[in-house]
Amino acid sequence: QAVCSVGAPRVKKTMEAMPADPRAALDGYAHAVLTAWGPTTLPSRFADEHLQAVYRLAPRASERELLRCARLRLVALLVRVLELLSTSPGGPSAALFEATKRWVKEAEAAQADWAWDQGLQWIRDIGEDALNGASQVVEPACSDLDLRDLIREVTTVVGYISVQLLPKVEWLPPRLESEVEEVTQAMAEAVAEDRRESQLREAEADEFAAHSLESVEDLAASAAVAAAAGRAVGAAAGGAEDAGLGFAPARGRPRVARRAREAPYGGGEAR
Repeated sequence: QAVCSVGAPRVKKTMEAMPADPRAALDGYAHAVLTAWGPTTLPSRFADEHLQAVYRLAPRASERELLRCARLRLVALLVRVLELLSTSPGGPSAALFEATKRWVKEAEAAQADWAWDQGLQWIRDIGEDALNGASQVVEPACSDLDLRDLIREVTTVVGYISVQLLPKVEWLPPRLESEVEEVTQAMAEAVAEDRRESQLREAEADEFAAHSLESVEDLAASAAVAAAAGRAVGAAAGGAEDAGLGFAPARGRPRVARRAREAPYGGGEAR
């Protein structure tokens, strides 16, 4: 199971002093959230720290500045989409799963003018419509392995968007480069673990299929033996009837009874 081919985000070296401009600081922390999120629906400890910094700084910025920050909008959409993918009753619907896969596929050929936000809003709306309809998914649209793989692809794509498609950040939190390296390593380990689990499941499925085939073959052999035994019993019964024996089938019994009636009561000679 491969993570999205856009690759892991590459982050430039950090600048230590946080700028006085809250908009620049928010943009830098949002970038850190997106690039250090990690392989699961919940943020890594690094991304969570940067997310808390966003919450602390947000009141210092005007509403207009907040709305103009594309990275903050991307963070909000990421959090909601991951929540819908992971907490929908019965698992994500087929529509939600396929829409998310399509968005990830679009990222592989994305240009600077790619409307990534429209795609994420569309995914969010599909998930919320299903959730508000309170319709529980009867048959899961994907396996747990496929869902984990898709979530990794989504978190990889948002990091790629922040690094490659959005305007350059003016400031980055300290130690972000080493944090991203650690998160990237965790991503690779998660992929390797899922690959091992997938191979184990495939081996178990092959073993079950082989055992089922053996059972069917054994059943067929038993049926053939039973049929042959039935034919042998039938043949033996037919021979007994011809000989006039008492264990012959019912249609032979009147003949035997007639002979008994014709025999003398006093122990005379039977014909």
